[in-house]
Amino acid sequence: MRIEVRRDSPGLYLNQGKYILVVLKRFGMTNCTSVATPMVTIREFSTNDGEKMTDPTLYRKAIGSLQYLLTTRSNITFFVDKLSQFLLQPTNIHFQ
Repeated sequence: MRIEVRRDSPGLYLNQGKYILVVLKRFGMTNCTSVATPMVTIREFSTNDGEKMTDPTLYRKAIGSLQYLLTTRSNITFFVDKLSQFLLQPTNIHFQ
């Protein structure tokens, strides 16, 4: 999936809107609604949260997709970094 580039007199604009739609479809989230903060900020996550995922590959693919989005969406860097800490043994709570 490519990054869309638009240029006009004030500057250059990068967009990954189509890629975001592909990611939402891939993970069954097309009906989700947007939120101001993409992750709970008042809670510390740990390796003991929830049940271990039976297929951690799904979680790893989701994190990889989010890492690619960091090119144009630097506002999610903190959250992607936090969730990347659980790549070895993700749980259902981390995936949510």
